[in-house]
Amino acid sequence: MDIPNFGLFDFLVKKAGHIIGYALLSTTLFYGFGWKKQKMFLVFFLSIIYAGSDEFHQSYISGRTSSMYDVLVYDQIGTLLGLGISLIVLRFTQIRAQIPRH
Repeated sequence: MDIPNFGLFDFLVKKAGHIIGYALLSTTLFYGFGWKKQKMFLVFFLSIIYAGSDEFHQSYISGRTSSMYDVLVYDQIGTLLGLGISLIVLRFTQIRAQIPRH
């Protein structure tokens, strides 16, 4: 059984799904480790290990394909994007918390 393919739109939606999914995963893991910057490499490592295991699992699903390219490009982009946005938000909220209120 093959999964339908809708051309460029299909490609963009699937790759955006990888990016958004791994951005959310890395943000959640980062939160789970208490937003500690020292744990960022661990969060990155765990996210990519999970991405690899997910692609491996996908290779056993009828109609799906497994691609390490997805892990090495789209999942890493999502992971780094999630960590980057998390750092920006943390910095912004910490700065706002330090502004004295009169």
